[in-house]
Amino acid sequence: MRPTLKNNLFFIAALAVLCFPALALAWTVTADFDNTGFSGSGSFSGNNGSYVTVSTDRAAYGTKSAKMYMSKGDGGTYGSLTHPLVTTGAEVWARAYYYFASPWSWGNAINAPDSAIKVFRPIHFEVPPDQSWYLSVFGNSYNQIMLSNEAGDAQPRASVGFDIDKWQCIDMYVKLSATQGIFRIWKNEQLIVEDIASRTMPFAGAVSDGIAYVMSNWNNGTAQAQTMYVDEVIITTERPSKVDANKYPLIGYVGAPTAQPKPKAPTGLSVR
Repeated sequence: MRPTLKNNLFFIAALAVLCFPALALAWTVTADFDNTGFSGSGSFSGNNGSYVTVSTDRAAYGTKSAKMYMSKGDGGTYGSLTHPLVTTGAEVWARAYYYFASPWSWGNAINAPDSAIKVFRPIHFEVPPDQSWYLSVFGNSYNQIMLSNEAGDAQPRASVGFDIDKWQCIDMYVKLSATQGIFRIWKNEQLIVEDIASRTMPFAGAVSDGIAYVMSNWNNGTAQAQTMYVDEVIITTERPSKVDANKYPLIGYVGAPTAQPKPKAPTGLSVR
């Protein structure tokens, strides 16, 4: 049977996907906590009272969010998502809303200076026997937002930190390359730090393990018991239509934030 144009195009497309996995169909995973949630969650410190639940306490959008309670000294409270594997040439966008409720401390249980808090870790490479590289949004003891590119051994710091008692939209973009990738972080749709000089994967052809963490290890443990909330998590290889002031694509805001409940004014009072 003579090959047809349709058969030839199908063969070429299939070969491209096999040889260049980054060209596979785009995908998106989400956790909005009204309809979808984490793949898994827990604490790195075992049975110490910390927990992750779906809560109606507050929400960035909709009516629910993930509530993360950390007892004093906790080594990390996390939610995880699984997503398709990515490799050379892939572009990944990620976004999550965070709310750190007062009283809140970025310190740690042993008062170590400049200690890291691993806030958002959408991409991870695991190379046997025990090598591990994450591409992450970090915080630290000084409340500086940090870009953590472990594959490229780069950790530039933003000039801004996270807000307390306020929802904030944290975006991240990575283009995977073993030579010179791109890694950007935004806060509330404002670009705050980037790395366009370093590699963003450990070696050519490396493939991620498809596990993302929302919060993670709190180096040296938390300084106090505290609560935070996470909402509207999305990780995707679908290029967003929204762009920032530099024309860089980002996921950005969902829409108008859900209004937070306000105290009611007292009634039945009279002026004398």
